[in-house]
Order: sequence, then C-alpha cells, then structure tokens
Amino acid sequence: MDGVNFLTAENRKKMEDLFRDCPQDVKDAVVLEKIPKKTYFIKAGGAASFIYILLSGRVEGIDFVGYGRVFSFREFDEGTVLGDYECLAGINNYTVSLQAIEDCWFWVMPADAYLSWLNRDPHALMIRTHDLMRTLVVQTKKNRAKMLVDCRSRLMLYLTERYERYGCTDEMIVHKSRQELAENIGFCIKTINRNVARLKEEGYITIRKGKIACTREQVAAMRNDLNELWQTS
Repeated sequence: MDGVNFLTAENRKKMEDLFRDCPQDVKDAVVLEKIPKKTYFIKAGGAASFIYILLSGRVEGIDFVGYGRVFSFREFDEGTVLGDYECLAGINNYTVSLQAIEDCWFWVMPADAYLSWLNRDPHALMIRTHDLMRTLVVQTKKNRAKMLVDCRSRLMLYLTERYERYGCTDEMIVHKSRQELAENIGFCIKTINRNVARLKEEGYITIRKGKIACTREQVAAMRNDLNELWQTS
C-alpha cells in the first residue's frame, strides 16, 4: 500500500504481518493521509468512525478531565494502530482525544471496514488482541503505581521513562513548558515548579535556559531512588 516506505524496517515487518491475510476490499478502503502538527484528528465525544495507523511522526493522547484541566496520558510512535479501542468495544464515540505532536502520515480506514477485516481474519484479530491487552495490562500497572506517589516521584518517573523511550545515550533536554509538564504529570504548575527546584537542588536534574536537562548518570540516580521507593512502599 502507498506510504509503506514511511515505516522503519522493524515496523514495516510488523505491518506486513498484520496485513498478511487482509482482504483486498479492505486494503482498497485504506487512504494515505498527512495530518499537520498540533491537529486533533480524534476528538473525545466524536463519532468513532475511523481507524488510524501511524506511519511516521508522534501522537499525543489527551484527556480533558473537567474544570479546564488537560491531561496528556501517553505518546504514540509509528507503527501504532489508533482509534480501535472504541470500535472493538462497541462504543460509538471516541473516549479520548489524539493530537499530532509533529507532522504525521497515517493509513486511515473506516471503522466498519476494520471490523469487517477482523471478522474475516483470525490472524490479524489475534495480533490486535495481544497488542491491546498487553498495553492495558502495562498501563494499568503504571497508573496504579503513579497514584501512590507524590509530584517529585512522578517527575522522576516521567523523566526516566522519557529518557528510555527516546533511546537517549547522553544528556536529555525536555523541551516542554511547565504547563505541558503539569498536563503530563497531573499536578498544578506551582507544585511542578516547586518540585523541579527540589530535584535540581538534589542534583537529579540541571536547568538549561529554563528547560529541564538530565544526563545518563542523573537518570540512573533517579532510577535508584525510585527503586528504593517501590521496595519500601
């Protein structure tokens, strides 16, 4: 299908396996689409009519939790199928919003074509069931752990996970505003600022032109601190 060259070799193999037995009429329903940076392509409450497969770029999951508060709960990388939770659960409307962090390319297909495909393709259905259940198990475990810790520990979790996620080998600089950090971590800006200052005083992070930076050694120290927390909690 058009757009396969956007994928890395690893994700191309993953998509080839997913689409191995896909019927031709479903492939014909897939459209290659570019979605610009900062665009909400899935909005909570909107009709769950389309499935998106991310070929390139990054996507942010957004949850609006009331009183004007926004919570960024996860980032998605290429090779991810998006929008099929509601489809497979028989829910008519999207439950969260998804925004392109940068310019993204997608394969887009109607939800009814997607369901038709999985009804006829046990191989693809098993792959998606495995991926969805693994994601839910891991995310639920993380959410339970995060509910029990304070802002300082959540900041350390965020920084260590981000360092690992993007494969950093030296210093990582977080180019997010304090407002964005508050949305990602779930605390108010005042609390974020107080705990950023605390982590700096403890030597876990450095501030460079107002941005948080941390080296491999600092990340390792934060991991050790977190490990001690889990062992004593």
